[in-house]
Amino acid sequence: MKRKFFLTLVILFSVQFVLSTPAYAVTTIVDVSKVMSWNVVGLTATDVTYPNTVDFILEFNNNGTVDLNVSGNLSIKKDGSVIHNQKVFNDSVSAQQFNNFTFNWTPTDTGDFLANVTINMTSNEFNQSNFTFITTSFTVYSQPSQPPPDGGGAGPSRPPVLNITKTWNKILPGASVTIEIESEMFAFTEITIEVEKESNDVKVEVNRFHDKPSFVSKEPAGRTYQYIEIKHDNLEGKVRNVVIMFRVENEWLSSNSIDKYSVTLNRYSDDLGWESFTTGLIDEDSDYAYYGAEIPDLSVFSITGRGITLCRPGEKRCYGDYLQECSSQGSWDTLGKCDHGCYEGGCITEVPPFCSPGERRCSGNVLQRCKMDGTAWKDIETCKYGCWDNECKGMYVSYITRMAVFVLFAILVAIVVIMMVLVYMNVKMFVGRKR
Repeated sequence: MKRKFFLTLVILFSVQFVLSTPAYAVTTIVDVSKVMSWNVVGLTATDVTYPNTVDFILEFNNNGTVDLNVSGNLSIKKDGSVIHNQKVFNDSVSAQQFNNFTFNWTPTDTGDFLANVTINMTSNEFNQSNFTFITTSFTVYSQPSQPPPDGGGAGPSRPPVLNITKTWNKILPGASVTIEIESEMFAFTEITIEVEKESNDVKVEVNRFHDKPSFVSKEPAGRTYQYIEIKHDNLEGKVRNVVIMFRVENEWLSSNSIDKYSVTLNRYSDDLGWESFTTGLIDEDSDYAYYGAEIPDLSVFSITGRGITLCRPGEKRCYGDYLQECSSQGSWDTLGKCDHGCYEGGCITEVPPFCSPGERRCSGNVLQRCKMDGTAWKDIETCKYGCWDNECKGMYVSYITRMAVFVLFAILVAIVVIMMVLVYMNVKMFVGRKR
Protein backbone atom coordinates (compact mmCIF):
# COMPACT_ATOMS: atom_id res chain seq x y z
CA MET A 1 0.00 0.00 0.00
CA LYS A 2 2.84 2.40 0.78
CA ARG A 3 4.36 1.75 -2.64
CA LYS A 4 1.01 2.39 -4.31
CA PHE A 5 0.58 5.64 -2.37
CA PHE A 6 4.09 6.77 -3.34
CA LEU A 7 3.49 6.10 -7.05
CA THR A 8 0.20 8.00 -6.91
CA LEU A 9 2.00 11.05 -5.47
CA VAL A 10 4.62 10.84 -8.24
CA ILE A 11 1.88 10.84 -10.90
CA LEU A 12 0.11 13.83 -9.32
CA PHE A 13 3.31 15.90 -9.17
CA SER A 14 4.18 14.93 -12.77
CA VAL A 15 0.75 15.98 -14.04
CA GLN A 16 1.01 19.29 -12.20
CA PHE A 17 4.44 19.95 -13.76
CA VAL A 18 3.17 19.10 -17.24
CA LEU A 19 0.24 21.49 -16.86
CA SER A 20 2.60 24.32 -15.95
CA THR A 21 5.18 23.56 -18.67
CA PRO A 22 3.24 24.94 -21.71
CA ALA A 23 3.51 28.42 -20.22
CA TYR A 24 7.23 28.24 -21.02
CA ALA A 25 7.10 26.18 -24.22
CA VAL A 26 6.10 29.03 -26.47
CA THR A 27 7.43 28.98 -30.01
CA THR A 28 9.12 32.23 -30.90
CA ILE A 29 8.20 33.11 -34.48
CA VAL A 30 9.97 36.04 -36.04
CA ASP A 31 9.68 37.22 -39.63
CA VAL A 32 13.44 37.45 -40.24
CA SER A 33 12.95 38.84 -43.76
CA LYS A 34 10.98 41.76 -42.34
CA VAL A 35 12.93 42.59 -39.19
CA MET A 36 16.22 42.51 -41.13
CA SER A 37 15.32 44.24 -44.39
CA TRP A 38 17.56 46.67 -46.26
CA ASN A 39 18.52 47.95 -49.67
CA VAL A 40 21.43 49.84 -51.19
CA VAL A 41 19.87 52.71 -53.14
CA GLY A 42 22.96 53.74 -55.10
CA LEU A 43 26.66 54.57 -55.27
CA THR A 44 27.94 57.74 -56.93
CA ALA A 45 31.48 58.95 -57.60
CA THR A 46 32.75 62.28 -58.92
CA ASP A 47 34.89 62.64 -62.04
CA VAL A 48 37.93 64.75 -61.10
CA THR A 49 41.11 66.22 -62.51
CA TYR A 50 44.31 64.72 -61.12
CA PRO A 51 45.37 64.96 -58.29
CA ASN A 52 42.03 66.01 -56.76
CA THR A 53 40.21 63.65 -54.39
CA VAL A 54 37.37 61.45 -55.66
CA ASP A 55 34.29 61.75 -53.42
CA PHE A 56 31.86 58.84 -53.01
CA ILE A 57 28.31 58.73 -51.65
CA LEU A 58 26.65 55.40 -50.83
CA GLU A 59 22.91 55.57 -50.06
CA PHE A 60 21.70 52.88 -47.63
CA ASN A 61 18.16 52.29 -46.37
CA ASN A 62 17.34 50.11 -43.33
CA ASN A 63 13.74 49.02 -43.99
CA GLY A 64 13.63 46.52 -41.11
CA THR A 65 12.62 46.75 -37.47
CA VAL A 66 16.05 46.11 -35.89
CA ASP A 67 19.24 48.16 -35.84
CA LEU A 68 22.00 47.04 -38.21
CA ASN A 69 25.77 47.30 -37.98
CA VAL A 70 26.87 48.30 -41.48
CA SER A 71 30.46 48.26 -42.73
CA GLY A 72 31.90 48.85 -46.18
CA ASN A 73 35.11 47.99 -48.00
CA LEU A 74 36.17 49.98 -51.09
CA SER A 75 38.07 48.30 -53.93
CA ILE A 76 39.41 50.31 -56.89
CA LYS A 77 40.16 48.65 -60.24
CA LYS A 78 41.95 49.91 -63.33
CA ASP A 79 42.25 47.84 -66.50
CA GLY A 80 40.81 44.85 -64.62
CA SER A 81 43.43 44.89 -61.83
CA VAL A 82 42.81 45.89 -58.20
CA ILE A 83 45.01 48.86 -57.30
CA HIS A 84 43.52 49.86 -53.94
CA ASN A 85 41.61 48.31 -51.00
CA GLN A 86 40.32 50.24 -48.02
CA LYS A 87 37.73 49.94 -45.25
CA VAL A 88 35.68 53.12 -45.67
CA PHE A 89 32.90 53.01 -43.07
CA ASN A 90 31.62 51.07 -40.06
CA ASP A 91 28.52 52.44 -38.39
CA SER A 92 25.14 51.57 -36.92
CA VAL A 93 21.95 52.33 -38.86
CA SER A 94 18.78 52.46 -36.78
CA ALA A 95 15.62 50.65 -37.82
CA GLN A 96 13.53 52.41 -40.48
CA GLN A 97 16.32 54.92 -41.13
CA PHE A 98 18.06 56.16 -44.30
CA ASN A 99 21.78 56.89 -44.19
CA ASN A 100 24.37 58.37 -46.57
CA PHE A 101 27.91 57.03 -46.17
CA THR A 102 30.48 59.46 -47.56
CA PHE A 103 34.13 58.62 -48.16
CA ASN A 104 36.91 59.53 -50.59
CA TRP A 105 40.01 58.29 -52.35
CA THR A 106 43.07 60.16 -53.57
CA PRO A 107 44.06 58.84 -57.02
CA THR A 108 47.65 58.03 -57.90
CA ASP A 109 47.06 57.92 -61.67
CA THR A 110 44.74 59.13 -64.42
CA GLY A 111 42.28 57.15 -66.55
CA ASP A 112 39.03 55.22 -66.19
CA PHE A 113 38.41 53.40 -62.91
CA LEU A 114 35.83 51.02 -61.46
CA ALA A 115 34.90 51.30 -57.78
CA ASN A 116 33.39 48.34 -55.93
CA VAL A 117 32.00 48.62 -52.39
CA THR A 118 31.24 45.44 -50.44
CA ILE A 119 28.61 46.13 -47.75
CA ASN A 120 28.24 43.84 -44.72
CA MET A 121 25.10 44.01 -42.54
CA THR A 122 24.89 42.38 -39.10
CA SER A 123 22.03 42.15 -36.59
CA ASN A 124 23.30 41.38 -33.09
CA GLU A 125 19.76 40.83 -31.85
CA PHE A 126 19.13 37.85 -34.15
CA ASN A 127 22.74 36.84 -34.81
CA GLN A 128 22.09 37.25 -38.54
CA SER A 129 24.40 38.69 -41.19
CA ASN A 130 24.32 39.34 -44.92
CA PHE A 131 26.30 41.17 -47.56
CA THR A 132 26.01 42.71 -51.01
CA PHE A 133 28.13 44.87 -53.24
CA ILE A 134 27.65 47.72 -55.69
CA THR A 135 29.93 49.26 -58.32
CA THR A 136 30.23 52.49 -60.24
CA SER A 137 32.71 53.97 -62.70
CA PHE A 138 34.53 57.30 -62.71
CA THR A 139 37.31 59.08 -64.59
CA VAL A 140 40.40 60.92 -63.39
CA TYR A 141 41.50 63.44 -66.04
CA SER A 142 45.03 64.69 -66.51
CA GLN A 143 45.88 68.40 -66.46
CA PRO A 144 44.70 70.50 -68.23
CA SER A 145 42.05 68.23 -69.76
CA GLN A 146 38.42 68.74 -68.83
CA PRO A 147 35.61 66.17 -68.79
CA PRO A 148 33.96 65.89 -72.22
CA PRO A 149 30.35 67.11 -72.50
CA ASP A 150 27.72 64.44 -71.78
CA GLY A 151 26.38 62.70 -74.86
CA GLY A 152 28.62 64.50 -77.35
CA GLY A 153 30.06 62.92 -80.48
CA ALA A 154 30.38 59.36 -81.68
CA GLY A 155 32.60 56.72 -80.22
CA PRO A 156 32.54 53.55 -78.16
CA SER A 157 29.86 52.96 -75.53
CA ARG A 158 30.71 54.41 -72.13
CA PRO A 159 30.80 52.18 -69.03
CA PRO A 160 27.58 51.54 -67.09
CA VAL A 161 26.29 54.55 -65.17
CA LEU A 162 25.32 52.43 -62.20
CA ASN A 163 25.66 48.84 -61.12
CA ILE A 164 23.65 46.87 -58.56
CA THR A 165 24.57 43.31 -57.59
CA LYS A 166 22.64 40.76 -55.52
CA THR A 167 23.71 37.26 -54.45
CA TRP A 168 21.92 34.19 -53.10
CA ASN A 169 23.44 31.01 -51.70
CA LYS A 170 20.57 28.82 -52.93
CA ILE A 171 17.26 29.24 -54.79
CA LEU A 172 14.92 26.24 -54.66
CA PRO A 173 12.93 24.98 -57.69
CA GLY A 174 9.72 26.98 -58.17
CA ALA A 175 10.90 29.77 -55.86
CA SER A 176 11.40 33.37 -56.92
CA VAL A 177 13.72 36.15 -55.79
CA THR A 178 13.18 39.88 -56.13
CA ILE A 179 15.58 42.77 -56.65
CA GLU A 180 14.13 46.15 -55.65
CA ILE A 181 15.79 49.25 -57.12
CA GLU A 182 15.02 52.66 -55.65
CA SER A 183 17.65 54.71 -57.47
CA GLU A 184 16.10 57.23 -59.87
CA MET A 185 18.98 56.57 -62.28
CA PHE A 186 17.37 53.21 -63.10
CA ALA A 187 14.12 52.85 -65.04
CA PHE A 188 13.75 49.34 -63.57
CA THR A 189 12.18 49.40 -60.10
CA GLU A 190 11.66 45.68 -59.42
CA ILE A 191 12.97 42.47 -60.99
CA THR A 192 11.41 39.14 -59.94
CA ILE A 193 13.16 35.98 -61.16
CA GLU A 194 11.47 32.57 -60.88
CA VAL A 195 13.63 29.46 -61.33
CA GLU A 196 12.58 25.94 -62.34
CA LYS A 197 15.73 24.16 -61.12
CA GLU A 198 17.73 24.42 -57.91
CA SER A 199 20.33 27.16 -58.30
CA ASN A 200 23.37 27.62 -56.06
CA ASP A 201 25.77 30.55 -55.61
CA VAL A 202 23.60 32.82 -57.75
CA LYS A 203 24.77 36.31 -58.65
CA VAL A 204 22.66 38.85 -60.56
CA GLU A 205 24.17 42.12 -61.77
CA VAL A 206 22.08 45.01 -63.13
CA ASN A 207 23.88 47.61 -65.29
CA ARG A 208 22.43 50.81 -66.70
CA PHE A 209 24.16 52.22 -69.81
CA HIS A 210 24.42 55.81 -71.06
CA ASP A 211 23.76 54.64 -74.62
CA LYS A 212 23.60 51.49 -76.75
CA PRO A 213 26.18 48.94 -75.51
CA SER A 214 29.00 48.36 -77.98
CA PHE A 215 28.26 44.61 -78.11
CA VAL A 216 24.69 45.24 -79.37
CA SER A 217 24.74 45.37 -83.17
CA LYS A 218 21.69 47.56 -83.90
CA GLU A 219 19.26 50.04 -82.38
CA PRO A 220 15.74 48.91 -81.40
CA ALA A 221 12.71 50.30 -83.23
CA GLY A 222 11.30 53.57 -81.90
CA ARG A 223 12.89 56.10 -79.56
CA THR A 224 14.94 54.60 -76.73
CA TYR A 225 14.47 55.74 -73.14
CA GLN A 226 17.10 53.55 -71.45
CA TYR A 227 19.37 50.52 -71.94
CA ILE A 228 19.73 48.10 -69.02
CA GLU A 229 21.64 44.82 -68.89
CA ILE A 230 20.90 41.99 -66.43
CA LYS A 231 23.85 39.61 -66.13
CA HIS A 232 23.88 36.46 -64.02
CA ASP A 233 26.04 33.62 -62.74
CA ASN A 234 24.73 30.03 -62.34
CA LEU A 235 21.23 30.67 -63.76
CA GLU A 236 21.86 29.44 -67.31
CA GLY A 237 18.92 27.27 -68.42
CA LYS A 238 17.25 27.52 -65.00
CA VAL A 239 15.06 30.62 -65.37
CA ARG A 240 11.33 29.92 -65.72
CA ASN A 241 9.98 33.46 -65.80
CA VAL A 242 11.04 37.06 -65.18
CA VAL A 243 8.73 39.95 -64.26
CA ILE A 244 10.16 43.44 -64.67
CA MET A 245 8.48 46.56 -63.30
CA PHE A 246 9.77 49.91 -64.56
CA ARG A 247 8.93 53.58 -64.84
CA VAL A 248 9.33 56.27 -67.50
CA GLU A 249 9.48 60.00 -66.82
CA ASN A 250 6.43 61.94 -68.00
CA GLU A 251 8.77 64.75 -69.03
CA TRP A 252 10.53 62.41 -71.50
CA LEU A 253 7.19 61.21 -72.89
CA SER A 254 5.98 64.78 -73.35
CA SER A 255 9.18 66.31 -74.78
CA ASN A 256 9.52 63.48 -77.33
CA SER A 257 5.77 63.33 -78.17
CA ILE A 258 5.73 59.65 -77.12
CA ASP A 259 2.42 57.83 -76.82
CA LYS A 260 2.47 56.43 -73.27
CA TYR A 261 0.58 53.32 -74.43
CA SER A 262 3.31 52.56 -76.97
CA VAL A 263 6.08 52.15 -74.36
CA THR A 264 7.58 48.67 -74.78
CA LEU A 265 10.22 46.54 -73.06
CA ASN A 266 12.54 44.84 -75.57
CA ARG A 267 15.09 42.05 -75.07
CA TYR A 268 18.20 41.55 -77.22
CA SER A 269 19.77 38.28 -78.35
CA ASP A 270 22.44 37.59 -80.97
CA ASP A 271 20.12 35.20 -82.83
CA LEU A 272 16.87 37.20 -82.89
CA GLY A 273 18.07 40.76 -82.39
CA TRP A 274 15.53 42.94 -80.55
CA GLU A 275 12.35 41.15 -79.44
CA SER A 276 9.40 43.14 -78.05
CA PHE A 277 7.23 41.88 -75.19
CA THR A 278 3.72 42.77 -74.10
CA THR A 279 4.02 45.72 -71.73
CA GLY A 280 1.18 46.97 -69.55
CA LEU A 281 0.66 50.49 -68.22
CA ILE A 282 -0.02 49.84 -64.53
CA ASP A 283 -0.18 53.29 -62.94
CA GLU A 284 0.90 56.89 -63.35
CA ASP A 285 1.45 59.98 -61.23
CA SER A 286 2.68 63.52 -61.80
CA ASP A 287 6.28 62.37 -62.42
CA TYR A 288 6.20 58.88 -63.92
CA ALA A 289 4.22 56.33 -65.90
CA TYR A 290 4.64 52.83 -64.41
CA TYR A 291 4.80 49.64 -66.49
CA GLY A 292 5.25 45.88 -66.15
CA ALA A 293 6.20 43.02 -68.48
CA GLU A 294 6.84 39.26 -68.29
CA ILE A 295 10.06 38.04 -69.92
CA PRO A 296 11.28 34.44 -70.41
CA ASP A 297 14.96 35.10 -69.67
CA LEU A 298 17.65 37.67 -68.82
CA SER A 299 19.75 39.69 -71.27
CA VAL A 300 20.17 43.29 -72.45
CA PHE A 301 16.93 45.30 -72.40
CA SER A 302 15.76 48.55 -73.94
CA ILE A 303 12.72 50.65 -73.10
CA THR A 304 11.30 52.28 -76.21
CA GLY A 305 8.30 54.33 -77.28
CA ARG A 306 6.72 55.54 -80.52
CA GLY A 307 5.49 58.97 -81.47
CA ILE A 308 1.82 59.71 -80.89
CA THR A 309 1.09 59.99 -84.62
CA LEU A 310 3.26 57.05 -85.71
CA CYS A 311 1.27 53.89 -86.44
CA ARG A 312 0.75 51.49 -89.33
CA PRO A 313 -2.64 51.77 -91.10
CA GLY A 314 -4.90 48.92 -89.99
CA GLU A 315 -2.95 48.30 -86.78
CA LYS A 316 -5.08 47.88 -83.65
CA ARG A 317 -4.30 48.65 -80.04
CA CYS A 318 -5.91 49.05 -76.63
CA TYR A 319 -6.33 52.50 -75.10
CA GLY A 320 -7.50 51.62 -71.62
CA ASP A 321 -10.81 49.78 -72.18
CA TYR A 322 -11.18 51.27 -75.68
CA LEU A 323 -10.18 49.51 -78.92
CA GLN A 324 -8.44 51.75 -81.47
CA GLU A 325 -7.38 51.28 -85.09
CA CYS A 326 -4.75 53.19 -87.05
CA SER A 327 -6.27 55.18 -89.91
CA SER A 328 -4.80 55.61 -93.39
CA GLN A 329 -3.46 59.01 -92.24
CA GLY A 330 -1.45 57.38 -89.43
CA SER A 331 -3.66 58.52 -86.54
CA TRP A 332 -5.58 56.44 -84.02
CA ASP A 333 -9.37 56.16 -84.37
CA THR A 334 -11.48 54.80 -81.50
CA LEU A 335 -13.70 51.89 -82.59
CA GLY A 336 -15.56 51.58 -79.29
CA LYS A 337 -15.35 50.58 -75.66
CA CYS A 338 -14.85 46.90 -74.75
CA ASP A 339 -17.42 45.63 -72.24
CA HIS A 340 -14.95 43.37 -70.42
CA GLY A 341 -11.73 45.26 -71.07
CA CYS A 342 -9.20 45.38 -73.91
CA TYR A 343 -6.04 43.28 -74.26
CA GLU A 344 -3.38 43.06 -77.02
CA GLY A 345 -5.40 44.85 -79.68
CA GLY A 346 -8.71 43.09 -79.07
CA CYS A 347 -11.72 43.13 -76.76
CA ILE A 348 -11.81 40.49 -74.02
CA THR A 349 -14.91 38.35 -74.56
CA GLU A 350 -15.13 37.00 -70.99
CA VAL A 351 -15.02 38.84 -67.68
CA PRO A 352 -11.50 38.38 -66.24
CA PRO A 353 -10.84 37.85 -62.52
CA PHE A 354 -10.61 41.18 -60.74
CA CYS A 355 -6.95 41.96 -60.01
CA SER A 356 -4.47 44.72 -60.78
CA PRO A 357 -1.38 43.81 -62.86
CA GLY A 358 1.56 43.01 -60.59
CA GLU A 359 -0.61 42.89 -57.44
CA ARG A 360 0.26 40.18 -54.89
CA ARG A 361 -1.91 38.17 -52.51
CA CYS A 362 -1.84 35.09 -50.28
CA SER A 363 -3.95 32.06 -51.21
CA GLY A 364 -3.48 29.80 -48.21
CA ASN A 365 0.27 29.23 -48.01
CA VAL A 366 0.78 30.12 -51.68
CA LEU A 367 1.98 33.59 -52.73
CA GLN A 368 0.30 34.72 -55.96
CA ARG A 369 0.84 37.60 -58.40
CA CYS A 370 -1.66 39.07 -60.86
CA LYS A 371 -0.59 38.63 -64.49
CA MET A 372 0.38 41.68 -66.49
CA ASP A 373 -2.91 41.59 -68.45
CA GLY A 374 -4.98 41.47 -65.23
CA THR A 375 -6.77 38.29 -66.33
CA ALA A 376 -5.62 35.74 -63.74
CA TRP A 377 -3.67 35.07 -60.56
CA LYS A 378 -0.40 33.15 -60.97
CA ASP A 379 1.31 31.08 -58.25
CA ILE A 380 4.88 32.31 -57.70
CA GLU A 381 5.94 30.60 -54.45
CA THR A 382 4.76 28.09 -51.85
CA CYS A 383 5.58 29.62 -48.46
CA LYS A 384 7.27 27.15 -46.12
CA TYR A 385 6.33 29.01 -42.93
CA GLY A 386 3.05 30.58 -44.03
CA CYS A 387 1.87 33.52 -46.12
CA TRP A 388 0.21 36.69 -44.83
CA ASP A 389 0.31 40.42 -45.57
CA ASN A 390 0.92 39.43 -49.22
CA GLU A 391 4.37 37.94 -48.57
CA CYS A 392 6.06 34.76 -47.38
CA LYS A 393 7.23 34.75 -43.78
CA GLY A 394 10.38 33.34 -42.23
CA MET A 395 10.66 31.47 -38.94
CA TYR A 396 13.14 31.62 -36.10
CA VAL A 397 12.75 28.96 -33.37
CA SER A 398 14.75 29.66 -30.22
CA TYR A 399 16.95 27.15 -28.43
CA ILE A 400 14.80 27.49 -25.27
CA THR A 401 11.72 26.51 -27.29
CA ARG A 402 13.34 23.35 -28.60
CA MET A 403 14.50 22.37 -25.10
CA ALA A 404 11.02 23.02 -23.65
CA VAL A 405 9.42 20.77 -26.27
CA PHE A 406 12.00 18.04 -25.58
CA VAL A 407 11.42 18.22 -21.79
CA LEU A 408 7.64 18.09 -22.27
CA PHE A 409 7.94 15.00 -24.47
CA ALA A 410 10.23 13.28 -21.94
CA ILE A 411 7.78 13.97 -19.09
CA LEU A 412 4.86 12.56 -21.08
CA VAL A 413 6.84 9.38 -21.78
CA ALA A 414 7.69 9.08 -18.07
CA ILE A 415 4.02 9.43 -17.09
CA VAL A 416 3.01 6.67 -19.50
CA VAL A 417 5.70 4.35 -18.11
CA ILE A 418 4.68 5.04 -14.49
CA MET A 419 1.02 4.40 -15.27
CA MET A 420 1.89 1.10 -16.95
CA VAL A 421 3.94 0.06 -13.89
CA LEU A 422 1.07 1.03 -11.58
CA VAL A 423 -1.44 -0.97 -13.60
CA TYR A 424 0.90 -3.97 -13.61
CA MET A 425 1.34 -3.84 -9.81
CA ASN A 426 -2.42 -3.56 -9.23
CA VAL A 427 -3.08 -6.53 -11.48
CA LYS A 428 -0.37 -8.54 -9.74
CA MET A 429 -1.78 -7.64 -6.30
CA PHE A 430 -5.30 -8.61 -7.40
CA VAL A 431 -4.12 -11.98 -8.74
CA GLY A 432 -2.17 -12.63 -5.51
CA ARG A 433 -5.24 -12.03 -3.35
CA LYS A 434 -7.34 -14.46 -5.39
CA ARG A 435 -4.78 -17.16 -4.81
